[in-house]
Amino acid sequence: MSELNETKQELHTEQAEESKRSLRSKKKQDGEMLLSKGTAAKGSFVSRMAPIFLAFLIMVASVYGFTTVVLGQDGDIAPGSLDIAASEEASDAYALGLKAAKEDDDTLSKVSSAVGAAGIAIKADGNTLAIVASEEDAKWVLDTMKDAYEAKEKGTFTSEFKEEVTTGAASGELTSKEEALIKLTSGSDENTPLVNVISTEVVEKEKTVAYSTVRQNSSSLYVGETQVKTKGVNGTSKVTTTITYENGKETKRESKDTVVKAPVNKVVLVGTKKKPTTTTPSGGGGVAGAPSFRWPTTGTITSRYGYRTGTYSGYHKGLDIANSKGTPIYAAAAGTVIEADDSGWGGGYGTHVQIKHNDTYTTLYAHMSKMTVRYGQKVSKGQVIGYMGATGAVTGVHLHFEVIKNGSKVNPEPYLP
Repeated sequence: MSELNETKQELHTEQAEESKRSLRSKKKQDGEMLLSKGTAAKGSFVSRMAPIFLAFLIMVASVYGFTTVVLGQDGDIAPGSLDIAASEEASDAYALGLKAAKEDDDTLSKVSSAVGAAGIAIKADGNTLAIVASEEDAKWVLDTMKDAYEAKEKGTFTSEFKEEVTTGAASGELTSKEEALIKLTSGSDENTPLVNVISTEVVEKEKTVAYSTVRQNSSSLYVGETQVKTKGVNGTSKVTTTITYENGKETKRESKDTVVKAPVNKVVLVGTKKKPTTTTPSGGGGVAGAPSFRWPTTGTITSRYGYRTGTYSGYHKGLDIANSKGTPIYAAAAGTVIEADDSGWGGGYGTHVQIKHNDTYTTLYAHMSKMTVRYGQKVSKGQVIGYMGATGAVTGVHLHFEVIKNGSKVNPEPYLP
């Protein structure tokens, strides 16, 4: 809006200069009126030709934008007539006045009004608000009004007029483009614009849509066990906000969400299968000639050695004992650690430990959440070697325990007390 303020200041300066020019012009016209009294006695021929000559001069004046005046018998200036000066000095002065009038835009507007000059009208809802000299001036006024406002939130910005604004040829008093701009934006009382600018700003932003967690019952898991079936993935959406302004002031705001990428819910399986009532004792002894094994942990036997059905069907070459995550796991007998794999997968065993007890027997402890021994370490019977977990190929938290005799996996239960 700074351009409007500058335009108003320029108009005030131009109006002061116009007042000075009008005063000088009045003094010149007073001298010319004294010369006009000698023109009345030119004879009958002049009397007959005067109207024709006068009409010709008026036509020329209309074309070139000159003001036409004629002095009456009492020395007054008759509006709409031409002052025919009776002396060379008066003619020169008159010519200089015409030249000055052509060069001054503001005077030209007033002169053109006297002869009904053509221009371009700026209309709102059919009402003429101002008439400017050209289509270029009209376009400048309207474009300047729209360009006075800009985006506030760095979005796509467009401006239109609230009223139906049109332009077209018209005759009447011409207004400079600066005056027309002030009139349309300030109105007659400096508060109410004659034409209002409606601006629309569209702002687009992306936001994250958080995934939800869905819990599903599973008869494949024991009560108290859970397993993540599907990992959750966040989605994204586009938020489009449309903001409406009138003359730079916000009047309306609307937002709309459009899903760009839908979130993927996290699915967690919750065990519903009852645990077996068989519990593991502790102690020592077992098969003759074998080391004195003890139970490697406490809990519930969930899968025995041999054929089985379910998620991991086939021949099960070990003993599964379920309990809560973090339950201690013990060395079944004294020996040396010959394998300590904490890679997390371990060929399906997950984090696991294997202990050699003698040249005939070794034991394996799988699916640990954490192990506490290292390769080559000697361990004693009952020493904590890790903690129960659910690493590797599992359906829940448990220990998979194997007894290996001369390289073959045998049923562990006969070796346990």
